[in-house]
Amino acid sequence: HYNWMVGSIHLYFDTACMLITLVLLGKFLEQQARSRVRRDLESFFALQPNKVRVLSDAWPRGKYAHIEQLGPGDRFTVEADEIVPADGFVDSGSATVDESSLTGEPRPVRLEKGGAVKSGTKILDGRVVATAEKVGAETVLGRMIAVMARSLEQKSAFESGTDRMLRWFVPIIAGLAVGTGAF
Repeated sequence: HYNWMVGSIHLYFDTACMLITLVLLGKFLEQQARSRVRRDLESFFALQPNKVRVLSDAWPRGKYAHIEQLGPGDRFTVEADEIVPADGFVDSGSATVDESSLTGEPRPVRLEKGGAVKSGTKILDGRVVATAEKVGAETVLGRMIAVMARSLEQKSAFESGTDRMLRWFVPIIAGLAVGTGAF
């Protein structure tokens, strides 16, 4: 401000403006990246079915129930175009499974008796009866979702320190400018 008052051409308003602009641009880009990851995370949530066809003595062909009613040891069936609701093992039947949502493998996998089914995979053709071993947050898909959600919510120590510093940066710079101008 002193240089400005005395008519000097050596003014540094651009430096302060650039710093504030870069900080705001960084915050904006970070928010955009987080929202893009959240949208992608929604596609993972779509891999969790809401219902499951549970098999029992009373319902040998299966009865639809809410996914939370499925527990370890319960038997369920999955047919073509359905998503596997739990991790477990195939008791009977065979199917072609798309595991690309979990493994990235583009080729379908053949599933036979004794094979492992993973939650979030899609049955392309066939029908299997399986016994649930892990359900809900304990499944492969559930753990993947938990890791991604945790990483979205946590900030690194560097980010936290930078955020604390930046919270005071602009008011201090503005205060120094006003103090210098008043002096």
